[in-house]
Amino acid sequence: MKVQETAMRYEPKRIGVHKGWERFWRTACKGSDGELASVHDANRKAKLIEFVETGAISVPEEFRHQKLPSVNPPFTRWEGTDLSISLRGYANEKELSFERMMNEGRPDLSLAGNVFAAYYLSQIGRLHTEIWFPTRFGRRFNDLSAFDIPYTALGMVLDAQPRAEKLALAQLAAYRDGRFSDAVYYPIFIYIFRILASYFDQPDIDVTGDAQKDEVTQALFALWRTPDANQLVDVCLDTLDQHTHRCHVGDARHFYEFEDCHWIRLPIEIWLTFCLREKLGLQNPVLDHPLMPKMDYRELRQVGWRPSALIQRVYDRMLQEGMDEDQVLSGIMANG
Repeated sequence: MKVQETAMRYEPKRIGVHKGWERFWRTACKGSDGELASVHDANRKAKLIEFVETGAISVPEEFRHQKLPSVNPPFTRWEGTDLSISLRGYANEKELSFERMMNEGRPDLSLAGNVFAAYYLSQIGRLHTEIWFPTRFGRRFNDLSAFDIPYTALGMVLDAQPRAEKLALAQLAAYRDGRFSDAVYYPIFIYIFRILASYFDQPDIDVTGDAQKDEVTQALFALWRTPDANQLVDVCLDTLDQHTHRCHVGDARHFYEFEDCHWIRLPIEIWLTFCLREKLGLQNPVLDHPLMPKMDYRELRQVGWRPSALIQRVYDRMLQEGMDEDQVLSGIMANG
């Protein structure tokens, strides 16, 4: 179904907020307060500090007898999986902290900047692996995940340029080349890819699976550039309702965008929509919905690129070890 037809046929759903949404949020917060979460947080920080000081993260003793295969080009110390995973875990932890503080009425804007900075560096490592995997191992990796795209959307809202836009363009190229292994499951995440492609005046991406069947995100995409902000109200409210319905753990047949306990109280798809409309000189509607934060997303526009002291030191060490972020991003855009 064409997007224009979807918009014309769309009728408001108003399914309401999911009855388990608040409970899922409380469970996520409780989990982040636990002793195990504190241990994981301390371990991640220790690994990042070790990388800053030595340029590498130690391999656990039980794996030290295993040698990396000899490949061309050889592995570099900054692209290690442990570093990328530690940075992503750090970004996840800070993202939930930002959501909690925002929900409590005391948002920390610098925390949001730190979330994107840590995530961005983790993505540079993963994209570097994607580029060189066929040369090193004779086959493609295709191990990127749609769960990454909300963090790129946050970078766009923060106006963390030029990094956010370059990363978005690289991820769009990777998506078109089939490097996202889970693209068929998540309508809201696929909507973010689509709206970014539209904003950059690129052709629409291929939409399959659950996203193709989803009337709400199809209609939101069809209408996102409308000059009449009032036309967006119903579909935005339905999108917010749907967001809450996708905040629970799936099963073998059903997968949900927010089952990993992030973005539960932060409607990143609506924030991005409003941000990009504003960049195009369009007005945005006022939405009255429990998911819409009291904080105006425009407050984040002043943040830009703002890593914490630790993440800045990690970034500096990655550069020292030979990382060239522009080369990685341009390589993905050139090769998909």
